[in-house]
Amino acid sequence: MKVKINRQIITAVLFSAFIFTGLFATCCKALNDSERFADLYSAYLGEGKTFPSKAKAAVLTAYESLHNINDIIAFKENYINLFGLVQRVNGVRCVFEEDPELKVVKLDNGALTYVTQKENDLPEKAANVAEFKNSLAEKGIPLMYVQCPFKVQKNNPGLPCGVSDYSNENADNFIAELKKRGVDSLDLRDLFPGEQAGKNPAFFKTDHHWLPQTALLAAGELGKKLNTAYGFNMDLNLLEAEKFKTETHEDIFLGSIGRRVGRYYAGTDDFPLILPEYDTHFSCEFIKKDTPAIKRTGSFEEVWIFREHLKKDYFNVNSYAVYAGGGGSLIHCRSHKIPGKKILMLRDSFGDTLGPFLSLAAGGEITMIDLRYHTGSVKEYIEEFKPDLVLIAYCPTAFKQQYFFTFR
Repeated sequence: MKVKINRQIITAVLFSAFIFTGLFATCCKALNDSERFADLYSAYLGEGKTFPSKAKAAVLTAYESLHNINDIIAFKENYINLFGLVQRVNGVRCVFEEDPELKVVKLDNGALTYVTQKENDLPEKAANVAEFKNSLAEKGIPLMYVQCPFKVQKNNPGLPCGVSDYSNENADNFIAELKKRGVDSLDLRDLFPGEQAGKNPAFFKTDHHWLPQTALLAAGELGKKLNTAYGFNMDLNLLEAEKFKTETHEDIFLGSIGRRVGRYYAGTDDFPLILPEYDTHFSCEFIKKDTPAIKRTGSFEEVWIFREHLKKDYFNVNSYAVYAGGGGSLIHCRSHKIPGKKILMLRDSFGDTLGPFLSLAAGGEITMIDLRYHTGSVKEYIEEFKPDLVLIAYCPTAFKQQYFFTFR
């Protein structure tokens, strides 16, 4: 007698077993965290002893625990990996999120990106930059805006049919608004032909950031502009690729986009650590919010490189943070080898790699401030630091954030 196997029932049973196993493990994990819940309840309760006080503390504890439930879900990384694998097998190129700007899109070359929406307040942001530029001009300090690139190229976007991205349109409009107001700019987006064709990739496959070698190329292009337009005397030979060695750490990095869909949706990235082969000597201070400042003195590698981020832990380690330790609110670095001018760079995370490479040729002193985290006054810092030049270096995703363009 032939036994008929119902594949749908078997699939349903296996899926249910998988879900209930995860639920059971999550409950066990939550029980192990019971002491933390008790501490949270006690903190909300305080000195209260009445029933309403206890009820309020219980509700607040439950709310905060549920709000952070992602932290205790068992097998969470496996769920994400499985989800991404299913999307890949089914040929899905757009993985939707509640926030449209967190939608994961696979480009024609297999790399992952987010897409950006159209920004309508660019004239106001450009006016803020122009006002800032005019206030600096009164002190004899020039300002230049640097447009870092986005993963979606202007002339060859590589997007799936029906998907729109406005990053380059936003950048074009912003630079045009700056030009109207007399603000000088450098557009780095045309440096990287062939990105979508899969030749000479400029970005990590699973992350929104550019590769270190791309940042090195951008630093050289920026150096040319500083020499010709702002009276710098940088030795740009120091930024030539042959002056550097590359350590390739294979299959070590799952970028911020990749972590949303797991390691099997688009694979993982190698991490190329690029280091100068000539003598360098720096002193740097790294300031992050709510943590003690880190002070380092030594070579480029000893100062700018944080090797603890070079390990394979896809969901918990950000390898991009190898350079500059992942940034922070303020970084100040002085070159002891090369005299030079003082540069203040207002930047986003693309500056984590751009700033260190620029410091090799610029010499002197460079301060990098990230306005997302900086709580002090930029204008007061300028009075103290007295820079010879202020740079604003952003990629197009910065346009959606007001704090990047608030300089008070």
